[in-house]
Amino acid sequence: MKTTAIALALVLTLLFLGLAELQFVKSVGANAYVFGMMPRTYIHSPENKTYATDSVPADVTFEISQRVYDKSSNPTVTVQLDNAGYKMNGWFTIPAEYVSENDTWVIFHGETTLRNLSDGLHEVRFSCSASSLGSIYDTVACFTVEAHAPMVTVLSPENKTYGTNAFPLNVTVNEDVLQIRYSLDGKENVTVAGYTTLSDLPNGSHHVKVYAIDNVGKIGASEAIAFAVDIPESTSQSEPFPAESVAAVSGTSAAVIVAAVLIYLKKHKTR
Repeated sequence: MKTTAIALALVLTLLFLGLAELQFVKSVGANAYVFGMMPRTYIHSPENKTYATDSVPADVTFEISQRVYDKSSNPTVTVQLDNAGYKMNGWFTIPAEYVSENDTWVIFHGETTLRNLSDGLHEVRFSCSASSLGSIYDTVACFTVEAHAPMVTVLSPENKTYGTNAFPLNVTVNEDVLQIRYSLDGKENVTVAGYTTLSDLPNGSHHVKVYAIDNVGKIGASEAIAFAVDIPESTSQSEPFPAESVAAVSGTSAAVIVAAVLIYLKKHKTR
């Protein structure tokens, strides 16, 4: 009886271990994980750099272990742009084209183009899915787009007439830029270095245009802002001394001098 119980326990143990191993193998196959043979992903593009275009190629290669690969699985590459949610804008799949295989790996390649990208930092996420593999873990690439010229807006001066000939040049730009310049009345560009004031402007019409250069050399320009300066002539200045008064004073002085000479001569003559 004791021997029978031990044998039964041994059989049950072996059966349990067999079922557990079978379940483990199924789990490994479903998730494409084999000890020491995890899927390998290589992102060729986009690179971690700045692109001066809003169309960036996406190029990725997957290597799947021969141990879990099923030739009927038809892998696809999932692309997710900027953490877009499930099947939202920026989420799509592309075919994973078979490239080659060896004793260890089956190699697939996926390629597409990310279009109409906005300026700024982006994140693209790749994963590979197949009916017999489940989903391979994500691989992420980060890159920056600088495809559009900076947008420059002039806040001051405004399109109006000023009663002063000095006022600040205030502008806004929609991105970080390397340099800002302005041209006043079509003259040579002047580089802005911090706070800038347009000063000593003569009366009359004027116009100013502002330029901004971004990190990849694209130049944005504002509209030409037309304005005018009209400073009335000052009425507080002293009026010039009248010429007639000066002449009268001069004449009177001369008469006094002549009279004094005559009196002097008369006194000396009578002695």
